[in-house]
Amino acid sequence: DLSEAQLQLQHCEGQIADLERQKKALLEEQYETNSANAETATEPQECLACQAWERKWKSADTLQQRQEEETQLTQERLAQETAHAKDLQSQVHELTAQTTTLSSELDLLRVQLSNIQARESTYKSELSQQSDRLLELEDSNSSLKRQVTQLQRQERDLQHELSEAQQQAAEAATAVATTPTVSSIPTSAPLALPNPETHYLALEKEWTGSGDLMGIYTGWMKKSSNNPDGDGTLRLDDGAVYDGCWQHGLRHGQGVYATVEGDVYRGEWTGSG
Repeated sequence: DLSEAQLQLQHCEGQIADLERQKKALLEEQYETNSANAETATEPQECLACQAWERKWKSADTLQQRQEEETQLTQERLAQETAHAKDLQSQVHELTAQTTTLSSELDLLRVQLSNIQARESTYKSELSQQSDRLLELEDSNSSLKRQVTQLQRQERDLQHELSEAQQQAAEAATAVATTPTVSSIPTSAPLALPNPETHYLALEKEWTGSGDLMGIYTGWMKKSSNNPDGDGTLRLDDGAVYDGCWQHGLRHGQGVYATVEGDVYRGEWTGSG
């Protein structure tokens, strides 16, 4: 659009310049014609009409005839020059009208060109903003990719640590279940049988005690309080395992405590929560 408008603008400017030159030439021609008419009254022109008039004038019998012929010739030449001048004036008016029209078209094209340039400037500004936004998105995308890669690496590390911890917990649980401690400490199942009227045997029961004691309990529990009381095993939520004697929900008596790290504690417990 911008290139086409510029071409139209240049074309109109060229047409206006041509019309101005034509107008100037016509005005000069009209001026020369008017000057020639003024000179005709005092100086006879060398032309065929003048020669014919001169022959008639020489052959005229009377002065009156020569004067009439001279007057007639002057009137004819004046009429011709007047008609020619009017024709020139008409052409000048026509060229002036064309110049005015082309000037209006030129002004319109200039306005259109200005609008096109303004739109082009707006498009360039929007394109620059979109380019900046695209660069920001590319930077953000690169940052997100780096974060995803880092999180995936952390996930692999955590899965590896979890696998090792589970393996250590399994090894610790196996050690607790199979390694005898003192003759009075149970190895894998309750040894003493409490009164069945006051106690019951719980299997894989969720239980929460005092402190950090919470997890899955298997062993004897007191009916009135639903707390471990007697021999039993508690698998804590953190993966550790306690296997031994209980009294009113507390570790009391001989017992074994093993952590997921592989640490094992054996001995006497006195009411520990």
